[in-house]
Amino acid sequence: FTKTYGYVLVTKRSKTLKEGGSIRRVYLQCSRREVYCERTNEETYVCWRLDRTDPRHDYYSAARSTLASLRHEGIESKETQIKSYLDSYMSINQILSTLYKDNLKLIAKPRDIYNKKKKSRDDFLNSKTPVQALISVVLDDGFGFISDEKEGSYKFILECLVKVYAQADLPLPNCILTNKDMALMNAIPTVFPMANNTICLWHIEKNILTRARPILTNE
Repeated sequence: FTKTYGYVLVTKRSKTLKEGGSIRRVYLQCSRREVYCERTNEETYVCWRLDRTDPRHDYYSAARSTLASLRHEGIESKETQIKSYLDSYMSINQILSTLYKDNLKLIAKPRDIYNKKKKSRDDFLNSKTPVQALISVVLDDGFGFISDEKEGSYKFILECLVKVYAQADLPLPNCILTNKDMALMNAIPTVFPMANNTICLWHIEKNILTRARPILTNE
C-alpha cells in the first residue's frame, strides 16, 4: 500500500526488556511526519497490538522518487552492480542510465549513487589519508609513475614491467589493453613484440557516448 500510494512507514527506535532482550515496544512513523505512532506488546499479550496514538495524517501522497526509503531499497538491491561500475570509473550519470536500462521501475537519484561512491571511498581509505592509501596500493599491486605521456616514458615503464615479469618467472602478456593513447600503443611493440595491442571496450563505448551525444541532441 505504502509504495503504491506514496507513503512510507519507518522505524524510529525499539524498546527492549532488560531481561532476555525481547522487543517490547516499537515506534513507527510516516517518513514525512514528526509524530510517531506507538506499537506496543504488553507482557500479558501473545500477539502484537497496534495502538494509533495520532489518527491524523495531514500530508498528501508523495512521488516515489522523493521517498528516500524507497530509493534506498532499490539501490541496496543493486549494490554489487553499482560497485563494479564505480570500480570501472563510470560517471554517476552513466551508472544511472545503465541501471534504468536494466530496470525501468528503479527509483534512484544522482545523490544516491554519489553516497555509494563516497562510502566506497571511505571503505577504501579505511581511516588512512589518500596518500597513505595510495602507498599501500602501490606496495600491494604495483604502479609506475612517469613525468609525461611520451613514447620514451612509456617504453621505460614497460621495460621495468618486463623485469618484474622475469623476477616473478611469469610469461609475458599476450594482450595489452590501452585507451588508445598513441604514444603508449607505439611503445608496446618495441617492448612486447608478440603482444596484441588492443583498445579497451569500455573506453570505446565511453568515447562514443561523449562524441555522439551532442550530435544526437542537436538532431
